Amino acid sequence: MLSRHQLSEHFSGGHSPTLLVGRAALHAWRKLRHGWPPGSIWGVANPLPLPAVFSPGSDTTCTAGTEVTCVTTTAALTGVAGQNYVPWIFGCLAFLMGGTASAALVIGARFHSGTDFATQTVDTGMLVNSATLSIPVAIIGANARCAGNGNYGSGAIEVTAKATTTACTCRQVASQIMIALLPGPDTQI
Repeated sequence: MLSRHQLSEHFSGGHSPTLLVGRAALHAWRKLRHGWPPGSIWGVANPLPLPAVFSPGSDTTCTAGTEVTCVTTTAALTGVAGQNYVPWIFGCLAFLMGGTASAALVIGARFHSGTDFATQTVDTGMLVNSATLSIPVAIIGANARCAGNGNYGSGAIEVTAKATTTACTCRQVASQIMIALLPGPDTQI
């Protein structure tokens, strides 16, 4: 059985508790009263934004050689102002191949009409004439800090598709994407 002194030493790491006075006490009180700065414990001081589910508004023709928006958030996602997030995009997109299948199909994610921050290439062996394909999508984006108004990134997040050689169609019926903002590393410290 450990004595009170041994227990105290065990749980305090060998250091005796420190009495905070003056500015140190005021600083600690402000931290407790008003919350921690960026980099605090996620989910406690800074709750995670809820994920959202998006689907295409209609069947979308993916013209050969052109990157076409299949799913969009229509507006910038929001989080806690000043916090870093990483977009996590996952779900399923259904594509209908024509009489001649596309030679290649690349799914990408970008901020409104910008360049792709991540891509996922579909296995060419799956691209079969007149087939309907259900493609699982799993894309993780780049770390970015929310603006002062809480907006994440430079606009809406778009999930795109680019077919080569022959067009295909992204089907509305079986396509659904979920986008979540996960806490990113804080580079401000």
